[in-house]
Amino acid sequence: MKRTLVLGTLFLSASLLTGPSFSTAAVIVPNPGFSPGISYEWSITMGSSDGIIFRSDDHPDDPANLGVGPRSWAEPSNPDGLKGWTHTVHWVALDLSGFSEHVFLDVVLARGADSELFPAFTLYQGWEQSGTETHQFNNIGLTDWAPSLTYLGHVRNGGGPDGTMTGLRKAGPAVHAQFLLEPGLYSLAFGGNAPFDVEQSGRQGYVARIKTSPIPLPAAIWLIGGGLVGLAGLARRRHS
Repeated sequence: MKRTLVLGTLFLSASLLTGPSFSTAAVIVPNPGFSPGISYEWSITMGSSDGIIFRSDDHPDDPANLGVGPRSWAEPSNPDGLKGWTHTVHWVALDLSGFSEHVFLDVVLARGADSELFPAFTLYQGWEQSGTETHQFNNIGLTDWAPSLTYLGHVRNGGGPDGTMTGLRKAGPAVHAQFLLEPGLYSLAFGGNAPFDVEQSGRQGYVARIKTSPIPLPAAIWLIGGGLVGLAGLARRRHS
């Protein structure tokens, strides 16, 4: 069974993305060319202790299409369960299948230079390469037309539970979360919501940092111990 744990959600300054660089063996490929299914903007393959920083304007696309829509993650006019705009979000096909054990995945999404983005993102298990893509997706749950995606978690930036409320002031230039994942394939939907101005338009730039790290030994022992305790309890119930 896939196990996922959202360990934290913080509003951070973009300075997180400009700290000391780290060694990386991550491989990033723009426009990986999946068809049918979602038209992913990036595919990224990472090791168990790896990291990468990239920007929307690194994407070799039409200059008018280098960012994400300011309401791409949460469009108030879309129906419940289909709040995101698939075609104005940047999708990352993340390959974490080369591990032998669980790892921490750390994701930071921040607005780029000269951007008004209020960033937000969703993490799914799986890659969608079979469904017939529509313009809308569920930013905080399962998407009917994307049967290969299993919702795992999201980070909003103001705008209420699904990012669609306006007039709120609890928003910032960056969002962050850490997840505990086992080896496999994952999808990230990078976008933005507009808690201040629902009429905001145009493409907005972003900077992203994705990092993996092994579970520290004490935490690994705790996980193993928890599993053994669970097995022991199951054995006792069966015996009784």
